[in-house]
Amino acid sequence: MLDLARRGSGGGDLWAALRRAALVYAAANLLLAAVLIALNPEARAADLYLVYSWCRQWLLEGRRLYSLAASPTDYPPHAIVLYAPLALLAWPAIVPVWAAFNAALAPLCALLVARASSVGAAPAATLPAVVLFLCWGGVRMLLQFSRLSMVVAYGALLLVDTRPIASGLLLGCALAKPHISGPIALWMICTRRFKPLLAAAGVVALGFGVYALHVQGSPLLVAGRYWRVLTTLYASPQEYVGRTGLRAWAAAMAPDAAMANAAWLAICAALLVVPWRAAAADGNWRTSRAGAAAPPLFCLWSLLVWFHLGNNLVLLAFPAFAFLLLVRDPPTRWPRRAVAAVMQAALMLDLPVNLRWLVPHLGAAGALVVHADRLVVIGAFAYLALLQRRLLSADAIRTPASD
Repeated sequence: MLDLARRGSGGGDLWAALRRAALVYAAANLLLAAVLIALNPEARAADLYLVYSWCRQWLLEGRRLYSLAASPTDYPPHAIVLYAPLALLAWPAIVPVWAAFNAALAPLCALLVARASSVGAAPAATLPAVVLFLCWGGVRMLLQFSRLSMVVAYGALLLVDTRPIASGLLLGCALAKPHISGPIALWMICTRRFKPLLAAAGVVALGFGVYALHVQGSPLLVAGRYWRVLTTLYASPQEYVGRTGLRAWAAAMAPDAAMANAAWLAICAALLVVPWRAAAADGNWRTSRAGAAAPPLFCLWSLLVWFHLGNNLVLLAFPAFAFLLLVRDPPTRWPRRAVAAVMQAALMLDLPVNLRWLVPHLGAAGALVVHADRLVVIGAFAYLALLQRRLLSADAIRTPASD
């Protein structure tokens, strides 16, 4: 697709037509989401209302949230502090305000991620990837907090070498959703960016302290209760599986829950070796193609090992997608674009959702629909790992060529 943008006038006309069609499709998707939300906001805003109610209980009532009652709070304490200003708004105003805010964040998120995932590409070269991202099904989910966390996390990545303290402050805020921003934190740990990590830890510690002070409790006690909530909620391998994680497969092969959890932890550690080695081998993400591949690998790793739904899938898959489209490596042009095309089709069509009615009629082949997202992430992770190793060797002997 990028070739079309770089060719002469004929190819340019074709690309312009494709771009306009994609923009219309993306705009229609966002408009449809807004209409559905307006028609039935309560049914589609359950998660938003839950966080809103937690914030009101903590800020206005001083209630201690981390108990094992119904709907236990699984957001970290500093997230409650950061989102607490929402509690000052009336609930009827929250849904349209948050939906509009997330709709505006969608192109900004894609621009930041594409910029961080490209090496030496002109800003205009990232626009096709942004447009394609706006066509993905999960982008239509406007009442979540993950997109904000992704924007702030990639803002931290872009500032990590020039303004490390500001980068760390942003990362600390992004860690309100640790399964979204955690990949960037792990990349910083691996590449020894300790100054922003210390600043991020300070933000988290401050948030814990403010939360504990408001409920007149000890920060250590709050941390212990939060950990107990997490281990209780996520201890069962049959629950909170998500659309991309491998935990479900580990549970299916293990004889009991203990073995399933042990297998899952082993898978987490084994897969973490891949992005960790990639980042340790080359931490220069701004000028090195191999270095720029490491953050996307960490994002795919998060999809494979943690609980994620469709809105998180599009966010954490996009860094790899953008890298495959934008990296300058002529020998792998067609394989890269083939993988990106499969990702585009799967994430745009949202197969497990839109084809779920077909699953009972497909027999064993129905598993391909059910596990479509999981298979796409596995394939992207494997290919990107191989590509990163190739680029690491190529970067060692020559400068990047023009794609």
